[in-house]
Amino acid sequence: WNARNILQLVAAHDIIISSMLPPHVAGFFPLKRFVDDLFSQYAMEWMEVGMQHYEGAQRRAWVERTRTVLAMQLTFADFLLTCNERQRDSYLGMMISLGLISPRVYDADPTLRRYIDSAPHGIRPELPGTGQRVLRGVRPGFAETDRVIIWNGGIIQWYDPATLLEALRILGRDDIKLLFLGASYPGIKELGKGVRFQDAKAIAERNGQLNHTVFFEEGWVSHELAKRYVQEADISVCCYFDNLETRYSHRTRFVDLIWAELPFICTHGDVLAEDVAKKGWGLVVPEEDPDALAKAIEKLIDDGDFRAQCKANLAAARAELQWDVTMAPLVRFCADERPPVSPKRER
Repeated sequence: WNARNILQLVAAHDIIISSMLPPHVAGFFPLKRFVDDLFSQYAMEWMEVGMQHYEGAQRRAWVERTRTVLAMQLTFADFLLTCNERQRDSYLGMMISLGLISPRVYDADPTLRRYIDSAPHGIRPELPGTGQRVLRGVRPGFAETDRVIIWNGGIIQWYDPATLLEALRILGRDDIKLLFLGASYPGIKELGKGVRFQDAKAIAERNGQLNHTVFFEEGWVSHELAKRYVQEADISVCCYFDNLETRYSHRTRFVDLIWAELPFICTHGDVLAEDVAKKGWGLVVPEEDPDALAKAIEKLIDDGDFRAQCKANLAAARAELQWDVTMAPLVRFCADERPPVSPKRER
């Protein structure tokens, strides 16, 4: 949609699903059923984004803007989607603070799942398969016998590539190659090649790793092509800081790793890290601990039996992560011909 056609699109449809409902649809406020896809805890995510791009009064204004935008989204929506239960709890607190949970709304459903529910991102529907190579023997620096680590996504404010680079320096193995798969986010100026990305390149160059054992994809790999990279890798690693962004996150970059049955290492602190540890998808390491990360990389790279078990555990998770399973709450809401009284209509 765009600013010119949004009103016509809203007028022509019964249910509108968006991750950010634009304010000029307010004229349809009592007439349409709005679903807000809050797949991130935006208040905490934007706090981190603001740290990188603004300071002083500008940063305070940025935070106030995000608070206002979120309040508008919560007030507009008939139904809210989150990616996990932690996010849901946090947004429920915001809804209560805004006065959106009246006695009538609560009495109609004491669980409030008719108004806000968890619906995590699903995995690709197709099975992993063979295809054209993109790394070994194709990309300069990647030999057929190399062990490949993929960093599946960009490097934003809350990620910690420095710890991974130090872990690889500790290992000192020329046969382990790391590719950072994303750099410049398309269409989002606040999430481009920021401080963390620039620092990572500087560290890799200082360590003698740049374009020797560590490589950066400077652009943005398409969704279709990205699956070739994760299928060709041996393992994946993602490091981040243990803050509130981490606590509420649902890292979508992990979705393709699960789909490709690619064992991975991540930092503790978020919901999916708990799944990695509990379900045996890979290994979880402490925040900013390069020695622990180096040992985890060596274990996952060199222990073929352990890696095979992790792959089997990832394959076992496939059924519960299909889109028709994860999106069941949304399907239920859309199929309800007599929707319940919504918090917005109580207002």
